[in-house]
Amino acid sequence: MVEKKKSFGSKKGGFKPRTGARAGDRKRSEGRQAPSNYRAPAPRKTGVPTAAVAAIVVPCVLIIVLLFFGSGLFKSDPKVVVNDPNTRIDVLEGKVKSFQDEWRRVRKLLIADSSNGEASAERLSNRMQDWLVEWNEEMKPYQDADGYLKEGFKGYSRTRSEVSKILYDLNKSKGF
Repeated sequence: MVEKKKSFGSKKGGFKPRTGARAGDRKRSEGRQAPSNYRAPAPRKTGVPTAAVAAIVVPCVLIIVLLFFGSGLFKSDPKVVVNDPNTRIDVLEGKVKSFQDEWRRVRKLLIADSSNGEASAERLSNRMQDWLVEWNEEMKPYQDADGYLKEGFKGYSRTRSEVSKILYDLNKSKGF
């Protein structure tokens, strides 16, 4: 007779006895235990777990860096740009000295009839004409209806007259 196997279940009657030895057949040796086939697992390597150290160290370093350097990173102080006309006027007035020095150099080249003299004179003339245009734009708010400087700003006309004089001399020396 063939016995059918049940898939998912066990036979009635509880646990199966072990083959070869039954629970009552075991003998205990006195003093020593019988040798066994049990092997202890290999001991773990004692090393630094890289992932654990990185998970601890990286956030700590980020926190320290943000504490020391981060205070300036997240601030957005609005920068106020002050339109001070005196700074632009000072820059334009500072160029007058360079025009005088360059005029002296160009005049020597023109007297020596150097081919480089006329080109230098033309460059200087263009720079001074551009300067005069910028100067006039800067002085517009300080002029009256007739185009003259108002009473408190008449001292600025001296700067313009120096550049105009250099430009006049330059045009006269190069033959218009």
